[in-house]
Amino acid sequence: MAKKRQIWTVKDWMTKAVVALQVTDSIQDAVAKLLRRKVHGAPVTDHHGTVKGVFSLTDLAKSLNSARSSANGHSYFWYPIATEFLPGADELDFQLPALTVAEAMSEKIHTVAETATLSELIRSMLRNKIQRLIVVGPKDRQLRGIITQTDLLKALQSILTR
Repeated sequence: MAKKRQIWTVKDWMTKAVVALQVTDSIQDAVAKLLRRKVHGAPVTDHHGTVKGVFSLTDLAKSLNSARSSANGHSYFWYPIATEFLPGADELDFQLPALTVAEAMSEKIHTVAETATLSELIRSMLRNKIQRLIVVGPKDRQLRGIITQTDLLKALQSILTR
């Protein structure tokens, strides 16, 4: 008798302990949290846990560029950028604008349901040219997890070595 083929879903491989930011967090706190957890981006939620956006190092770079190119009335503070993200930058300081995560985050988010197959997930990532998808509840957009390219590589390794 033929062996039944396993259909893997997002829920099987997603990261459930997600580094998440709040819309009210300052950019300073957000950057510190990303660096401490060694991640390049995180979903942003409101106080109900509903996903509102994503904040990444790309959003940080845009905020820095915007702050330098315009006098936007925000106050600044000096924050050393960690060397693991910018080798050789240990002696440099960058000004971060005094903004909240909500003011700097990307509101365009790519989400996926826990029940999506890995094939559907990969198709979405390739089509949208993205490295991570936020896993949300089917009706409430509550944060359930995140699935990244690294999670997919772990899944592939596990599947291939069975």
